[in-house]
Amino acid sequence: MLKLYIFICSLFVSYNIYSQTPALLLDINTTGNSVKSTTAVFEFNGSSYFSADDGVHGPELWKTDGTTSGTSCLLDINEGAYGSYPHEFAVIGNKMLFGATDNSGLEDLWITDGTTAGTESIKSISPYYNPASGIRAITPFGTKAFFIATDGTNGSELWVTDGTSDGTMMLKDIDTIPDSGGLDWTSSFMVLNNKIYFEASESIHGRELWESDGTAAGTKLLKDIYPGAESGLDYLTDFTLLNGKFYFSAKDEVHGFELWESDGTEAGTQLVKDIKPGSASGFSPSFQIFPFKNKIYFQADNGDISIGRELWSSDGTSGGTQLLKDINTGSNYSDAKYFSELNGKLYFWAMKNTSPFSTIFQFWMTDGTSDGTVVAADTYPGNYTSGLTKVYNGNLYTTYSDATYGYQLFRFDPGSASLKMLSPAAPAIDACNAGGLGTTFSVSNGKFFYPAVYDASKGIELYTFSTASNGIETNALSENACMFPVPADKQMNIYLEPNIREVKIIDAQGQVVLSVPSGNKLMVSFDCSSLTPGIYIARFEAGEHTFSRTFIVKH
Repeated sequence: MLKLYIFICSLFVSYNIYSQTPALLLDINTTGNSVKSTTAVFEFNGSSYFSADDGVHGPELWKTDGTTSGTSCLLDINEGAYGSYPHEFAVIGNKMLFGATDNSGLEDLWITDGTTAGTESIKSISPYYNPASGIRAITPFGTKAFFIATDGTNGSELWVTDGTSDGTMMLKDIDTIPDSGGLDWTSSFMVLNNKIYFEASESIHGRELWESDGTAAGTKLLKDIYPGAESGLDYLTDFTLLNGKFYFSAKDEVHGFELWESDGTEAGTQLVKDIKPGSASGFSPSFQIFPFKNKIYFQADNGDISIGRELWSSDGTSGGTQLLKDINTGSNYSDAKYFSELNGKLYFWAMKNTSPFSTIFQFWMTDGTSDGTVVAADTYPGNYTSGLTKVYNGNLYTTYSDATYGYQLFRFDPGSASLKMLSPAAPAIDACNAGGLGTTFSVSNGKFFYPAVYDASKGIELYTFSTASNGIETNALSENACMFPVPADKQMNIYLEPNIREVKIIDAQGQVVLSVPSGNKLMVSFDCSSLTPGIYIARFEAGEHTFSRTFIVKH
């Protein structure tokens, strides 16, 4: 009989494209941290660019082909140890734009063709660099680019460049009060139908929705959503595009912050739904909006204290804007966010109360239906997520803090419904949360980059890995555990390896509904007849090591 079980398990083989082990790109700074945990890598003309500090020149512009030998400083822009802090990379034509501080301490707009000789300042703009006044949000727009900057006189305003000094200028002084900017350091641009849209403020209308066609005359208020000097938009406002319209959070004289849409016209800029009726806010400007299958997904609060703030979806109509699922049942909220789409499913993190005083983050997925919104992977009690998800070559990567190693990089494995840790060696505690700031994922020229501290003697450095398009790795189902029949009806049988001590059955709400001790047996069985039909997770526990897979109960 045992041979039969082994034969059955051999039929369940999964094939996934797996990444190689992460490797240190280069120990750029041998005496400290070379990169910040928020450092992003930018792809341009076959190479990858980023800011790094070698401990001698300060943060400068570096270039890599993804190999140790092909990684070097492109140019020491601000000579000496202070560094130029290159940032805000963007491409127009066949050149790359970025902001950087020169030897005089001025914040310049720079341009490069990828060579040292072809890297030069376009124009000195800001008298100093800091997050509130430096060059920000460089956004390509045809043969030009918009960005936010201050010249030391007008505050943060809308600028435009064509890549030349003469063609780089403040487009419009929106807030005409001296040294008072119309745009914020958090402002962003939405490009739609040959125009850009953004939030800006001035004394007459407050912070509202603006548009620009790239000319001073064509840069104007689109709609005064909250009439008068009161602001209709928040400085945290972000825009999400779907099917020719963009969605955002706004308030008017009657409603609090709610879901709004715009097609780029004043008449087409309107409230989608008053989710929390009255002047209270149902949809905060800080909440993420994500497009998926011709709808948008976000968290909202309709004021029902028995539900709290939960996952909603909208097709752009009032009737089609509704609660998708009450994930964290009761008055507690799930805080659903950090969305990524993979293989027709939407993945996200959400909170779940396991007791009145205990909360965990769980990795969820949805197909856009309430029944299809379920836990995607089992996670450890007490974990926290740093809020990153990134799709790369058919796999989804994320960071969260497990009970043993703290914040780490994980790859989601749909076949076993589990998150598998990636590490170049024995994981270092909180490797992906250096300085308490989390980390940043970048994909550039076919490689995955992220800052981490796997070796304290090396500090924060860039790590990288790549997936081979033909690199197929074969794994026995769920790490040598086999379940049958699938779907289960009255009884589930599980063939185990000897080191597995217990199997826990978890429902779609994240609750443990059954615990099955192995008793050192090679096969265990449990009764499914009392389980509600649906998707379940079986978590296999072998000491500190756990892994999971999903199965279906169907009566």
